Amino acid sequence: VFSVVQAIVNIQTFQTVGAIVITIDTQNAIEQTITDTENQSDTSFVISGANRQTIYVTPLQERAGSERAFSQAVQRALRQQSGQLTWQNTDYFLSSNTSPLSGWTVAALVPSSSLMQDIEAIKQTTLVMICLTMLLVFGATLLAITHVSQQITRLRVLMREVERGNLDVR
Repeated sequence: VFSVVQAIVNIQTFQTVGAIVITIDTQNAIEQTITDTENQSDTSFVISGANRQTIYVTPLQERAGSERAFSQAVQRALRQQSGQLTWQNTDYFLSSNTSPLSGWTVAALVPSSSLMQDIEAIKQTTLVMICLTMLLVFGATLLAITHVSQQITRLRVLMREVERGNLDVR
């Protein structure tokens, strides 16, 4: 829990007339934010303080009772700047950011298999879009060629009429 205080100043006299105090329960706020995110993905989070103490670890059934060991493994991976972590036969991509103000580090871990599924879906969508674009370009080109060739064929027919002496063709 921490509090933020802001003075209220009268802008005409520049005297302090009061203060606003905002108290924030960081643990609950963080947990609520992460819980909202967890319901939409299989990303795990580890939040640690400036002195590397664990503040929050995403609770998972397969990690029940081993959150501390998991947090320590994440801390080691962060120090090594490897960007990857293997935990209980699951490979994770690891991304983190440290706040320059608080010194807190938020690490996000996404299972490689989940990320690869997303990449595969994007790849398939891209291939389908490329094929559709190629078909559209082919169709438009065919249409343009047909239109131009019809005009040329019509011009040939008219030229034959002129060769035969019919000068009234249009």
